[in-house]
Amino acid sequence: EKYDVLLTDIHMPEMNGFELTKNILELYPNKKNRPLIVALSADSLLDSKQKAFKAGMDDYLSKPFRKQDVENLIRSHFVTE
Repeated sequence: EKYDVLLTDIHMPEMNGFELTKNILELYPNKKNRPLIVALSADSLLDSKQKAFKAGMDDYLSKPFRKQDVENLIRSHFVTE
């Protein structure tokens, strides 16, 4: 199946979001063919956000987040006016 957006927690127990992102980037070297990768974390430090972007993630949401936050994020990446 093809997914448009992947929400990944940075601190997952078995495979963290950084490892998952690395695997996805290897599977989809062309950004146009891969899902949007969004890091999720309860850690709102700027350092965590910078690490997520450096790892190749496309965006970042701090937990807790609202439905509107997710909608705005998706809109910012997919809706062109």
